[in-house]
Formats: sequence, C-alpha cells, structure tokens
Amino acid sequence: MTLHYRKFKNILDTYNFFEFKPKIVVGVSGGPDSIALVMLLKKWITEIRGEIIAIVINHNVRKNSLIEAKSVKKYLMRNKISSQIITLRKSKNKNSMNRLRIKRFKALNNYCKKNNLLHLFLGHHFDDNVETYITRKISGSSFEGLKSIQEITVIDKILIIRPLLSFKKKEIYKFIKKNSLFYIEDPTNRDENYTRVVVRNYLKTIDTKIIEKEFLAFIDYIPNYFNMNMETLIFVIVNINKRQIIIDNLKLKEIDDLIIERLIIYIYFFFFGKNSIPRSTKINILIDKLRNNDLKFFNLKSLLINKKSNLLLFSAKNT
Repeated sequence: MTLHYRKFKNILDTYNFFEFKPKIVVGVSGGPDSIALVMLLKKWITEIRGEIIAIVINHNVRKNSLIEAKSVKKYLMRNKISSQIITLRKSKNKNSMNRLRIKRFKALNNYCKKNNLLHLFLGHHFDDNVETYITRKISGSSFEGLKSIQEITVIDKILIIRPLLSFKKKEIYKFIKKNSLFYIEDPTNRDENYTRVVVRNYLKTIDTKIIEKEFLAFIDYIPNYFNMNMETLIFVIVNINKRQIIIDNLKLKEIDDLIIERLIIYIYFFFFGKNSIPRSTKINILIDKLRNNDLKFFNLKSLLINKKSNLLLFSAKNT
C-alpha cells in the first residue's frame, strides 16, 4: 500500500474517538517512521484545528544521543511543530532493545498522564509487526502474544494509536524521499547482538510473502478465536459478581486444556487487570489437579480457587 496523505487521512477518519479540536502526542525518535508519522499528523491536525506535541526521547545510550535529539527538535521547530525532549536515565547495564522500548514507552505514557492528554501516536509499521510475530513465535509466545502490535490499544487510560501498521517500511522510505524529509538512522538497527536485528536481516534474505500471508491469516482469525473463548467462558460460568466468579467444574473438564488455560487467564484479568499474568506452568498444575479430582484449594498468584461439590469458586485474595 502506497503511503500518502489521502490514505493516511482515510485511516484516521475511521476512528471516532477524537474530541473537538483534539490535542495529540506523537513519539518521535527521528527515524524515518516517526518523522513520516509526525509530518502526516501535522497536516491532519492543522486541518481539524487541533494541537500536536512531539516528544523526542533522548535514550541516553550512545554518546551523541542528545545531539541527535536536539537536531530532531530543531527540524520539528522549522516545520512549526511543538516538541519537547525527554532524557531517559542512563543505565550502567547494557539495555536490550525490548527494555529500551519499555523505558521509552513509559516516558511517553507518563507525559500523557501528567498533562491529561488522551491520544498517543506511535510510528510502528507493517514490517515491525511481522518481525514481532516471528520473534514471539521463536520464543514460544502464547496465542495472545502472537497477535503482536495492535493498531489501537488502551493503557492506563491513554489511547495508543499506530496508524502506519498497514504500510511497509519501503513505502515509508518512498514517502520520505518524495517529500525530502530529514531523518536519522539508528546504528543499533544494524547491531546483530539484538534478536530483532537478526530476524530483520534474515527476512531481507528470503521471499517474505509466505510469512506475511501467514501473519495476515493469523490476524484475520483472532476475532474468531476470542469470540470462541468468550462463548466458552459464558458456557461454564454459573454466577459472576465483582467479588467472585463461580464455574461449573464438570462443564469445564469437557474443554481442551489450552482453552481452559485461556479462560483462567481471562478470569485472572477480571480481578487483577492485564498488568500481570500467572505462569503457564502454575496454571497447568491447576488444570492437572482439576483433571485428577485432586483440587480442594489453589492459590494462583493471589487468585484463590476453592472447589465445592461440582463448582469452582474464583476470588481475589484479600477481597
């Protein structure tokens, strides 16, 4: 899909959650993805008479990171885009790519919360999603993990929006070149000490059509998967309130172990949110006890499970 403003605007027009004259935040690393995104957003936000603030993260890893951040800020200023540099605390230990991403995202999210801003835009694209899919598949990620990066998510009441996920990296480069835009190439993108870089370089050596087709088919199936799990959960629930969920144990034992594991995770999310998740090994111990009729009481990371007759009572510790 060719990247140009009309297609980009059409994507934003499908969203119906912007307030009148919205004020939005965009994370800008200075790379081609974030530069393309901020320039497209600048045109869009001007048309709807909103406001945009670009947050430039100085990751503080390389010696010249602050110089790069200042050059990005100057470029944004020349294009009449308000911006602010946030410098991350320097770490004595070598950071993994994932740890750096988490630190950058936390800084952006905290800025939004502190300033009561609802919409945070990030420049992830289609290739990022395929790389994430492959990386997580290699590491044995769960079905939920394999769904990779989502276009729209809500974290700590901040709406995270990634409108470039339909566009490939090569299309972003074409947009950058066509519009003569400034950008910075991060040298860590060539460092094969990072797993993602190894995966990225491998994908450059093969025909990626089969992998991309597999990924897209997987994404298309996700709604059916979650609908199936929700229908199954409704099938086994006897009663639910904010303090307790009661499950029919006999009905639950009719279900495949993998589906039971997902249902238990959903119940855990109900009480504790999605910020933490119990280990699969512990859940499998619980399932084994259910299968062997060896369960009276179980503590799953503060999720308490009591068996009474043919019922399982789920509740949160200290509630």
